[in-house]
Amino acid sequence: MIANALVLAGDPIEPRGPLGHVGPADAPDRFALVRRIGGGGMGVVYEAHDRATDSRIALKTLAHGESRFLANLKREFRLVQSVLHPNLVRLGGLFQSAGGWFFTMELIEGCGYLTWVCGGGALVVESTACSTTAPAEAAAVTSHAAEPAAGPALVRLLRTLPQLGGALLALHAEGLIHRDVKPSNVLVTGEGRAVLIDFGLVRPALGESRSWTRAGTPAYMAPEQADGSALTPAADCYAVGVMLYRALSGRLPFVGTPADLLLQKRTWSPVAPSLLAAGIPPGLEALCLRLLSPEPAERPTAGEIAAWPPGAAVRAVPASRPTRFVGRVRELERIRGAFDAAGGSPAVVVVGGESGLGKTALLREATRWLPAERTLVLRGRCFEREVAAYPGIDMIVDALAEHLRKLDDRAAYFAPRYLSALCQIFPALAAIPAFADSEAPACGGRSHEMRLRAAAAFHELFARVATRYQLVIAIDDAQWLTEASLVFLRSLLAAEDPVPLVVLLAARGPDLGPLAPWLDALACPMVRIALGPLSPAESLALLRDHLAGRDDTELATLAHDSAGHPYLLRELTLATGERTRSGELRVDDVLRDRASHLAPLERTVLDLVCAAAAPVARCVVGAAAGIGSGELSAVTATLVRQRWAVSSSDDGAIGPAHDRVRAALRAALDEPARRGLARRLAEALEAHAGADVESLALQWSLAGDLPRAAGFARLAGDRAMEKLAFERAAELYHLALRGTSRDVERAAILTALADALAAAGRGPDAAATYLRAAGVLDGPADDDLVLRAADQLIRSGRVADGKQLLVRVLDRLDIRLPGSPAAAVRMVIFRRLALGLRGVIPRAVSREPRRSVLRRIDACWVVGDLLGSLDPLRATALHLQGLSLALDAGDPHRLARSLCIDAALTAQPGRPKRRMAAARLAQAERICTQVGSPQLDGYLALGAGFFHLLMSELDDAQRHFDRAEATFEDCPGACWEIGFAREFALWTLAYRGHLPELGQRLTAAVALCTARGDRLGAFKLLSGPSRVAVLARDEPDRLLDACRMQPLGLAPEEHSFLAFCALFGQVNTLLYLGRAAEALAALDAARPTIRSLHILYCQFHRIELAYLRGRTALACASECAPAGHAPLVAITLPASPCSRAPALAPSQV
Repeated sequence: MIANALVLAGDPIEPRGPLGHVGPADAPDRFALVRRIGGGGMGVVYEAHDRATDSRIALKTLAHGESRFLANLKREFRLVQSVLHPNLVRLGGLFQSAGGWFFTMELIEGCGYLTWVCGGGALVVESTACSTTAPAEAAAVTSHAAEPAAGPALVRLLRTLPQLGGALLALHAEGLIHRDVKPSNVLVTGEGRAVLIDFGLVRPALGESRSWTRAGTPAYMAPEQADGSALTPAADCYAVGVMLYRALSGRLPFVGTPADLLLQKRTWSPVAPSLLAAGIPPGLEALCLRLLSPEPAERPTAGEIAAWPPGAAVRAVPASRPTRFVGRVRELERIRGAFDAAGGSPAVVVVGGESGLGKTALLREATRWLPAERTLVLRGRCFEREVAAYPGIDMIVDALAEHLRKLDDRAAYFAPRYLSALCQIFPALAAIPAFADSEAPACGGRSHEMRLRAAAAFHELFARVATRYQLVIAIDDAQWLTEASLVFLRSLLAAEDPVPLVVLLAARGPDLGPLAPWLDALACPMVRIALGPLSPAESLALLRDHLAGRDDTELATLAHDSAGHPYLLRELTLATGERTRSGELRVDDVLRDRASHLAPLERTVLDLVCAAAAPVARCVVGAAAGIGSGELSAVTATLVRQRWAVSSSDDGAIGPAHDRVRAALRAALDEPARRGLARRLAEALEAHAGADVESLALQWSLAGDLPRAAGFARLAGDRAMEKLAFERAAELYHLALRGTSRDVERAAILTALADALAAAGRGPDAAATYLRAAGVLDGPADDDLVLRAADQLIRSGRVADGKQLLVRVLDRLDIRLPGSPAAAVRMVIFRRLALGLRGVIPRAVSREPRRSVLRRIDACWVVGDLLGSLDPLRATALHLQGLSLALDAGDPHRLARSLCIDAALTAQPGRPKRRMAAARLAQAERICTQVGSPQLDGYLALGAGFFHLLMSELDDAQRHFDRAEATFEDCPGACWEIGFAREFALWTLAYRGHLPELGQRLTAAVALCTARGDRLGAFKLLSGPSRVAVLARDEPDRLLDACRMQPLGLAPEEHSFLAFCALFGQVNTLLYLGRAAEALAALDAARPTIRSLHILYCQFHRIELAYLRGRTALACASECAPAGHAPLVAITLPASPCSRAPALAPSQV
């Protein structure tokens, strides 16, 4: 098809169109075309530069846009891509770009076969040099004499003939036929490596269309190929015979029209080459004539060609595709049973066992029987030292994105809400053309809120996919799934809205890491399978597949020695030489023994691959090994063929074929040798233009150079935060700390680490890290870090510890915190009077306020926010002090912020203070308009929401709270503000009686608090008015458990306002359960606590308490009333739990 397609000899062929950049949709600039180097009936081949691997490659694209040519291009790639042999051109990746489809392959620098054999002498000229791509009448074949092979040419012929046989043997072992073997499709490099190219006509030996059997080059076609008969691998051997005849004699065995050729090949024997040229070895001539036999069965096989001259050792070529699956009948039945039982519900199957027992093969076999036309199987894998932010899930999303790209415009159906948040984490989705119109990511993209939003989009995306396909997710080495990855898996299996899919996990025990508690908490059906060794009969069957034709006694011995371990069985079949050891065999020993037979360069490359933190680009391995791309390609092909390594066609990465390979070969090296290999890789990786900073950090750490790793680790941690992979960011910051000694740098890394831990929901750890950072610094920054530590402690339920830190900061800034509720009341009254006398007109200032004053204002604001849920009176006192300081300082931003919150505080007594509170809001709005800050817009909306709530204007309150939440989500560091807006938006929904929406939003809000480790936030949500949604779902036990104080580590007498909140939740739940007497007793017991709070000045609390007492008294009266004299208020609780209604909200009375 493509004459000398990959030859870099002579003048370059000018391209028919402009050269430029081509590549897949997600990497349009990856490939830079250099020049056109060949073309034929179906395709055009260019030399190109691959920027991802920094290497020269060949790129084959379509010459025509017809669908039949496109199908053939894809078939050519997919059939041969997995067949690896040093004498077959290595294919790279298959891509689609705006310009169409293309695939990449190894660039061969050499010349055509006969040119090389003849040493550059005259060649036979043919009038039909290229393959036909479909049945067609070809022109007559003519032949002109050329120099026959003799002397040095004969030596070159004998050197390359076994290589050609080996290439065909590899193809035939996969059940494939090349069907266009000819001199121009065999290139020879300067080192004498023969490479078979052009797989455009390759087809399986069985099942090809009859019309395609006649495709090929007539002069080299076997007679059965020319007449359209069924083909066998012998057809390729016939073509080798024609090439050999031509090389020996200087001419073709037959010439004429295609019809004449067919008749001659069927009825005549060619003239013996020895009659046309002298010095031909008799054995070689006999081989040539046997290859030209008209009967396929009489021709020598590719194996015999590879073994020429007779007796030469031929290394076995194991098939690169998996062998037949053997055994595991009961395990397969259990997995299939899980599929059958799942129906439209989710199910999880976990296959556990030690490395090498065949967990991955079992999962693949379990999905083979599923109907291909309506099943979508997405596969992922984790690595021990994973570079991806979301191990396992990244590959799942990449696989889904690749599938959706093929759907063109139809993929738009699957686009979820919050797509931009999902694309921020998984950029592969942004490359789907139908998803191109998604909204831009929000600027507050580092928050846990954004990751939860992305998880919601992830759930919706997969839910939509599950409406069209039977969806299966399979993840190998799942023991290395991280908390970040499990967030997304959890979103698919959540009890509230599960996606109908089956999740298959292969995990190596016994330490499953974060996966173990995740599995224990699953609500959906789960099947656990503990994989053991194969039975003796199964082991024997597997060995028969690997070693066909061997004696059963020998196979039985191998089966016994392997103890039924599949990986050891395979290694025993691949091991070279005689086994000299006796006693128990270990997989690692067999691996090391087999590796000892590798050539030195092959072993060096393999050791480098095993020293890498993760699969690494081939060009990096080549640089570390000190070899060129051509030599590396040959070594890589050998390692892959012998199952030492696997190579990715997409990004040119190479890694160990199995983790046992990495572990066994690393263990055979001492520590200095391991670090030396890691250093060579790190240096090569750092010199590589496309190197990932996380890979560099991990590689330098493996090399033992922690200071060098630290800089890369810090950058990688920042990037992980941007991708919302908080747990991974924390790990990288820990690595950065190990290599950093300067205090300023350590403080910055500790702060970043604490931010990551806080975002990951590890509040106590984050608080401790903030305090470590504060201990390194000495100055104003220390106060900010201490306050952030207090925030994390309070959120996580360690309220007393957090409060101590708040007092420490206030004391340092000379701000007095009231010592008791009574003192707080006095301070609030005093500050209100002072404000009344002073007014709220800011002082005119001629210069910037002192930093110490601004720090005091900010401290009052932050501590007031943190205390707002714990001790409202003290929080009010601090906010009033902050307002006074802001008025004196004249700082507009801080003043507007304080006025917004003061409007809410002023409105607490209700309508009598409406005018004053509205005036505060109006003043704040004027300043906000002048300053133009999104954060101030959020505070203004929050203050307006509280104002309208306290005035019982619920629709307006709802609107403002929702606007505040949306505004603060785009403001980094506004966690408390978002929490307040969301909490009180739920309150208004409860009071308005919008139970369906309330239920959905409450579930999401509680899930967010749980993910962040915010126990206090979850407590407030469930004990507040939004509890009605939980009762509406008939879950009173959950509510009672949520309202207990002990999990928060709170003593009611110390934090009585939270006890007041817990009391409301407890009493409402007892009323729902019909336990009115207990509810009344709880209210009576709480009277002293409520009285001591001094919070009933707030109209809101007074109404709530009076309403609760009234309902409790009526319920008690109902329980004690004689039959037939029930109260006239329709709130009597029914006897059946299923018919219970939630308690009425005040607005419904």
